[in-house]
Amino acid sequence: MYGENKSSASVTFFKVLLYMSNVFLLVGSIAMIVSLLFIMVNGKEYIDLMGNNSTWIIACVVVTVASFMFFISVLGCCGAAGKNMCMLKLYISIVSSLLVVLVAGGVLAWMYKDDAISKVGESMKIKMRDYSPGRTDDSTRVWDDIQKHLQCCGINNVYDWAKFSDSYRNADVLKYPTSCEQEQLGRTGRTESNVNVDGCLVKIADILRHNLWKIGGVIATVFLYLLLSVCVVCMLIKSVNDLDRKKMLPEKQGLVNEGGPTNKCILSFK
Repeated sequence: MYGENKSSASVTFFKVLLYMSNVFLLVGSIAMIVSLLFIMVNGKEYIDLMGNNSTWIIACVVVTVASFMFFISVLGCCGAAGKNMCMLKLYISIVSSLLVVLVAGGVLAWMYKDDAISKVGESMKIKMRDYSPGRTDDSTRVWDDIQKHLQCCGINNVYDWAKFSDSYRNADVLKYPTSCEQEQLGRTGRTESNVNVDGCLVKIADILRHNLWKIGGVIATVFLYLLLSVCVVCMLIKSVNDLDRKKMLPEKQGLVNEGGPTNKCILSFK
């Protein structure tokens, strides 16, 4: 009886633990969607600079992972509630596959981070060629927003405007946009000392590298969390099997006890 109560308590404990972990997983999937929307709205200039194709690829990856996490959390909760072995084993299989994908994705992201920066540089050149002073098209708006926000000028330096932009290649006086100028009180006129000298690509690369460490930390946290979830499910399956096995023992013992006295009666009757 004590062993059966102990097994029942173990099942309850691991069920509650699995519920809690999957609720956090559900919240995490919703948070990923909200974060994606926040980035789309507040980081529009960086997204535009990366190009529409790259933006849609990243958005699709985030939505796919979030949907996967949502499905996994629901599957885990349903499997724990009904103690359904098929659901729990399917949960283990899916999460194990996701762990492999996370490791592979993290390694690939680290290996190709420099390629991503070079692609951003190429996209910057294309939008620089389409820049038109005084207009509000995407290329002009993106460059003005980035140069004002990051306090930079050009891709590598201010001279890139005369090198790559049709609007400033043949200009006699003004060789850069007004968004390159430093916004400081007491400074008037257009002089070289009044221009931001740092290139924008360097600053964007620093931002990407800084955020890459944050993304790596998030991936590591999710990896450990999912690994813990797999361990919890394995322990839950073991506890359920132990409980079922202990429930079967009294029935078997009862059958043996029923057979015992009958044999004794027959022997005494003889």
